[in-house]
Amino acid sequence: MLMGLEEAVRALLAKILHWYVVPGWTSLTVLVSVIGGATLLSIGVLGEYIGKLYEQTKNRPLYVVSQTVNVSPVSRADLETSVEVVGKP
Repeated sequence: MLMGLEEAVRALLAKILHWYVVPGWTSLTVLVSVIGGATLLSIGVLGEYIGKLYEQTKNRPLYVVSQTVNVSPVSRADLETSVEVVGKP
């Protein structure tokens, strides 16, 4: 996309300064560069979106605790009672 913009600036300079330019070549190059850049940009955005979807579908935790300090262990019974208390109206 940037190459297309650069080529467009060069084409305008060539037109203004009356440099030798092959008719039709500059417009074709600008068009192909801009469309190609837009296509690559959209493929990149689509790739980022698919990558984020893939990470979310793995259902992995955001982090894993390897060590705890000064925290009392929680038993399964404590977890079940806390769920029951929260679940009751």
